[in-house]
Amino acid sequence: MPYGENFYWDSSVWLAWLRDEKRPGTDMEGVADCLERVRANEVLIMTGDIMRLEVIKDRIPPDKMPTFEAFRRRRNVRIVNCLTEPHIASLLADIKSLNRTLSAKDGKSELTEFDATHLATAIHYKATAFHTFDKGGKGGRGLLGLSGNVAGHPLVICKPPLAPNKQMVLDLTTPSDE
Repeated sequence: MPYGENFYWDSSVWLAWLRDEKRPGTDMEGVADCLERVRANEVLIMTGDIMRLEVIKDRIPPDKMPTFEAFRRRRNVRIVNCLTEPHIASLLADIKSLNRTLSAKDGKSELTEFDATHLATAIHYKATAFHTFDKGGKGGRGLLGLSGNVAGHPLVICKPPLAPNKQMVLDLTTPSDE
């Protein structure tokens, strides 16, 4: 079954969901909405197999592992190959090279290998959008700030948004400052 949208979830989104994090604004409502859309078979969520190295080692609460394992068995949740895919390695090298150049100019720290690998994987698998909460704290380069141009690739990077119909309802019910 083809899906209208295929989202790539960064580890920060998986962790926020599995840890029941309290986040500002509608961050967690966006996660919940995306999960509802997965359960309704409207969208596909993917992440790279590198996520297991980042998240599973010790950061997912043990009581949440069954939830994670059951969810990842859905046909529209995919943990895709990124550790041995040659094209991803080439994209990763491009991203890291450009990031080194940017870091030399603006003094922000470089992307981690994990972050660069997630971005390369999302580009390779043609994600509609890359969902993350990574704003780049402590002088780092945040992933959200790279939206629209990741080493020449027009990848949309954003927090998990509410579906358009839910966002419209929120916009209509939220008082404006006018």
